[in-house]
Amino acid sequence: MAICQSTGDPNFYSGKCQGSPKTERLISLIPEVPDHVRAMHLRRFAEYGNFDVVRKLLDSGCHVDGDSKVTEGSVDNGNVETPLYLAARLGNEDVVKLLLEYGADVHKARLQVHRPMEGAVKSGSIAIAQKLLAYGAVCDCTIVVQALLSEYPAMVELLLGQFTEKCQHTLFGRDLAEEMLERGLSSMLDLLYNRRCFRYSDGRIVAYSPVVED
Repeated sequence: MAICQSTGDPNFYSGKCQGSPKTERLISLIPEVPDHVRAMHLRRFAEYGNFDVVRKLLDSGCHVDGDSKVTEGSVDNGNVETPLYLAARLGNEDVVKLLLEYGADVHKARLQVHRPMEGAVKSGSIAIAQKLLAYGAVCDCTIVVQALLSEYPAMVELLLGQFTEKCQHTLFGRDLAEEMLERGLSSMLDLLYNRRCFRYSDGRIVAYSPVVED
């Protein structure tokens, strides 16, 4: 089918070709193609931030998380990134907001990785991270470490704010601090030190253990 020939064309998915008769015709055919093909196109249009077509696909009944019936009784929903993750990873804030409004699952991930929050960290978008958190996304140590190693101070501060001060003291150990030191991530090291996520003893990095005051 002609619609499948557009697969992989960034101009088609981003909307740069929209307005041409050929492109408009292809887009008009999308609601009529098999379910798994529509799901594939939803992921690509979300990735490239094409708000209008994403909304058309959702309104046509395309599953917001990109799930699709491939054969009777089977569902393709675990081996591909979700539209929400892809939109978050590319920093497409308006598409992320749209997908969330249509009920996208903030926890759904490909084989338990590529979670939407990880996409937000990769794009460095504070606005998207805040939106995902507002919709119930969970922040864990893995996601904070990604932000640390990417050297996004504002993102790290936002994510650490999801933990109590006591939890922050036990989130990170000496190995992570030493890795950041080796990578030259002094700003991130200072941030964690100021948060008392580790401490120094005789000039060496050690895991933080709160001092009990009398």
